Amino acid sequence: MPASDNITFQTVRVHVEGQTEGRLVFFDGALVAVLVKLDATHDDLEGRWYAEAAFNSLERMEERTFQTLDEVAEWIGRWIRE
Repeated sequence: MPASDNITFQTVRVHVEGQTEGRLVFFDGALVAVLVKLDATHDDLEGRWYAEAAFNSLERMEERTFQTLDEVAEWIGRWIRE
């Protein structure tokens, strides 16, 4: 079973410079990251997902913005395989 099969997202609002759309990211039921969707104040990054918080060894990964939630799942999947 691919690691991404064990990754789930929960929609939340996050209070970062006002309220913004967010996702809690879980792997096997454990919280591994908090994402926020970037708005127009972030110019060319608007609409991308940003890992506002990441836990365990995910916090050391350099890649922090993603076009889609599928990219986030791949990012976490790479971490799990390492």
